[in-house]
Amino acid sequence: MSERPLLNIVIEDKLQETPGIRYALTHISNWLGLKPNFALNPDPDGLNFYYGSDKSVEGFQITINASNFWDNGIFGKKGAPELPCLWESNEIILITCENELIVPYIGGTEPPYLRFNGKQLSTNLDFVASIFFFLSGYEQRIDPVSDESGRYDYRRSFAFRTCSLRRPLVNEYLEVLRYYLSKIDPSFSFPYPLGDKPVFFLSHDVDVIRKYCWKYLLRRIGADIFSLRFSDLIRLFTEFYRVKSGKIGDPFYCFSQLLEIERELHLESSFYFFGIDRPFSSNVCYGPDSLARLAHYLERNGREVGLHFSEQSIHSSKKLRAEKALLESTCKASVIGGRSHYLRFIIPETPRHLTQAGFSYDASVGCAQVPGFASSVCYPYKLYDVDRNCELPLWEIPLTVMDGTLKDYLALDPEQAKLQMDRLFLVCTRYRGVFSLLWHNSSLFDFRWQDYRDVYQQFLKKVAGSGIISQTGAGIIRLLESSQLASRL
Repeated sequence: MSERPLLNIVIEDKLQETPGIRYALTHISNWLGLKPNFALNPDPDGLNFYYGSDKSVEGFQITINASNFWDNGIFGKKGAPELPCLWESNEIILITCENELIVPYIGGTEPPYLRFNGKQLSTNLDFVASIFFFLSGYEQRIDPVSDESGRYDYRRSFAFRTCSLRRPLVNEYLEVLRYYLSKIDPSFSFPYPLGDKPVFFLSHDVDVIRKYCWKYLLRRIGADIFSLRFSDLIRLFTEFYRVKSGKIGDPFYCFSQLLEIERELHLESSFYFFGIDRPFSSNVCYGPDSLARLAHYLERNGREVGLHFSEQSIHSSKKLRAEKALLESTCKASVIGGRSHYLRFIIPETPRHLTQAGFSYDASVGCAQVPGFASSVCYPYKLYDVDRNCELPLWEIPLTVMDGTLKDYLALDPEQAKLQMDRLFLVCTRYRGVFSLLWHNSSLFDFRWQDYRDVYQQFLKKVAGSGIISQTGAGIIRLLESSQLASRL
């Protein structure tokens, strides 16, 4: 593999010792196919990038005027953006297909500007602080308000309030930089981090393996007794009888059907199981020996088996290690990643515990209420500990769409759901990013999801026909760590 060109980065003296700046600039460099080189002075023969408040500097092809974000302290609520910077131009529409660029932070006191003279780009649109803001989970740390399920309430987020949750703003900033860099140096292509094709990441959270075990059935009836219609109760008990008499299969135990659909379309997937014997978990309704046989069956067919983090373990590295060890001993396989139950992900607590427990990646960062880009990016990235002010050796593969978001939270009909998924898929395709789809095993053949079966299958056919690369979570990490991208992140 050929050596990547250097991006010579000079940071203003007063900002030199700010780890978050280097974290953001390292991601920017690598995502643009460049090798970051932090220096004190510009290289007369190289590609030079300046970040700071001194607008009189010379010798730099790119100059970004730093905002006062870094002056407010890592926990200062003054660091949260009040209003978005909306920067509009015909060129932005050409680059990003959007009418304006939404940037949380601008530098200096001037109105927003982006100036290019053919050889040099200067702007006070602070892409560096804005990218750190989105990737680090900074706003969750300074405003840690939870929703009714104990997750960060994304309805309070900057992206939700600016109606930009369905736009990967970080990717838009990168496209602006890529566009002007290609004009500065037409000889270099500034490749995308995962290659020329987007990646499809299909995963299945296995909350319950069998619907018709007594413990799960009793819990379900107890929880939904006042919301279930009489006709649903009749259907529930009728289906229960037919499953127990062997006339039909259990609607949740559909792993062979899932694999048949995926094999036909040459798609890969990851399955996340609980690693604890908790009431009503997948392991209670299915013994460890049977779980081991199922895991071996999935792995023989090229699927990844990962951990579904419990509600308790996201607060404890000790519990995470215990769950990981139990699942590994049961399945006789190495577990390197997973996703949190109910998408609960506490910043910075959960990523720190996952790192200490020895995980390589997480796939939990997503918004349950609305599909889209919870961290405003469709590329995997390294997580950041905002309390300890350091990058973690843990990859995040952000979630794009969850089945329950479409049907339960938004109550979309099948055609509306297809439209939402198609739009987000096109966005990920545009930026050669990762489209991450979570579809539970319980959301395919259960009667409550009957009208959504075609949504799932037709979307997979669309994906398979697009030429996209399909990968498991572990496969994406191998792809990242085998490339030069990992050497600097």
